[in-house]
Amino acid sequence: MFLAIVRLLASFLFLCLFFVSQMSAQTHKSTIPHFDLDMSTSEMQKELSKSFYKTQKSEDPASIIKAIKNGERLSAWLKWENERRSISDQLLLTNPSLRRGHPINKPTIYSDKTVETDTEALMREMPSEMRIYFDQPKLDFPSKLPLSDELFLSYARRMNKIYQTATRYRMLNPYRARYTLSRRKDVRGYYYLSQNHWSAERLDLEYLTLTEREQRDLKNALVGICINFVGTQDQGAGCVNELEKSIKEYKMGKYFSLYIGAAKKIWNSFFLIPNAARRSDIIWNSANPNEASVPFLTPKQDNIKNYLELNIEDEWKWDGWGLNLNFGNDARSPRVVFETGVTPHVNGLGGNEIVMDANEPIEEYESKWTIRHEFGHVLGFPDCYHEFYDTDLSAFVNYQLDITDLMCSRAGNMNERLFSEMKRVYYIKM
Repeated sequence: MFLAIVRLLASFLFLCLFFVSQMSAQTHKSTIPHFDLDMSTSEMQKELSKSFYKTQKSEDPASIIKAIKNGERLSAWLKWENERRSISDQLLLTNPSLRRGHPINKPTIYSDKTVETDTEALMREMPSEMRIYFDQPKLDFPSKLPLSDELFLSYARRMNKIYQTATRYRMLNPYRARYTLSRRKDVRGYYYLSQNHWSAERLDLEYLTLTEREQRDLKNALVGICINFVGTQDQGAGCVNELEKSIKEYKMGKYFSLYIGAAKKIWNSFFLIPNAARRSDIIWNSANPNEASVPFLTPKQDNIKNYLELNIEDEWKWDGWGLNLNFGNDARSPRVVFETGVTPHVNGLGGNEIVMDANEPIEEYESKWTIRHEFGHVLGFPDCYHEFYDTDLSAFVNYQLDITDLMCSRAGNMNERLFSEMKRVYYIKM
C-alpha cells in the first residue's frame, strides 16, 4: 500500500514538472523576439550563445547545422589571421559601403532549403585550396592565406551571409507559429497598390486591359490587403475566393475599397509615433523653432558623453533644425547603460533606457549606427521593417519598408519623414 502511494505521488510530481516545463517552453515561444534585420555576425553569435538556442540544435535541419559550422570555422580563421596582421591590414567582412538593405520590392526569402542550395553553390565554386579547411575542420590554418586577400574575402563574405541566414533561421524557427500570424502585417500589397496609384475606379475600368502578369501582380496585392483586414486563419484562401468572385461580378473596386483602409492603417503603424509613446519632456516650440531639447542623464564617463553627442546630435538634424541633448542628473531622464553580451535595445517605444553591448567598442561603425537608431525608439519611433513566415513558400520573408530610413535599415539615415513626424508630435506653436 505504501509503495503504491509513493508511486502515485511520484507520477503526480512527474506530471506536474512536465506540465510546468511545457508551459515554460510555450511561454518562451509565445512572444516573438526582436531581431534587427541587419544584425551583425557578432550580434548573432551572442544571441546563439543563450541556453535556449543551444537546446534547439538537435531540431535543426542538416543544412542549417552545416552552414553554422562553416560560419564558426570562418570566424575562427579570420580571428587567427587578423591577430597576425596590423590594424591597417585587417581582413574585414563588413563596412558601411557594403550596406544594401532589404528593399520591400526585393524581400529576403529564406529557409533550410535555400541555405542548402546556397551552401552547395558556394562550396562548388570555392577554390579547393580554401575549401579544404572547411571540408576538413581539424586542419590547422595555413601560415599564409591560400588566396589573395580580395579573392579570399569574396568567398568569405558569401559564406558569412549564408551563416547569418542559417543563424537567423535557428533563432526564428522556434517561433514559427507566431511568425505565421505576422503575415497579417505584410504590407507589400499596400505598397504595390499605392506605388502604382491604383484606385477603386481605375480597377473597374482597367483590369481587363492588363497583361496576364500585371493581373497576377495586382491580384496578389489585393489578396494582401484583404489579409491585412481578416488575418491569416485560412492562409488567405478566403481572400482569394472573394477576389475571384469580385472579378467575375466586375466588383473589384468594391473589394479594393473594403480593405484598403485597414492596409493603410497597418502601413502607417510602421512610421507614426503612437500616442502611448509620446514623451512629455521634449522642449520644441516657436520660441526656438530650430532646436528640440531632450533631457539625458549625464554619463559617468566623459568619453560616453562625447559618444552620445557625436552620434545622436550629429544624426538627428535636418535642414537647419537640430536635436540637443540636455545633460543633467534627473534620474527620470533617458540614459544609456552598457551590459555584456546583450542585443542592443530600448525598454519600449518612448522608453528611457538604452541598453548597449559592453563588448562592442564604441568606435565601431555598428555601435555608432545602433545608438542613433535606438535613440529613435526613445523618441517614440517604431521599427519600419517586417518579418513573417509564409506557409505557401515554406520560408521566412523579411524586408525594410524604406532602406533610406534610419528606423528601417542600417543603410538608412535621418530624413524628412522623421523630421516631419517629430514636428507633428512634439512641436508647439506659442
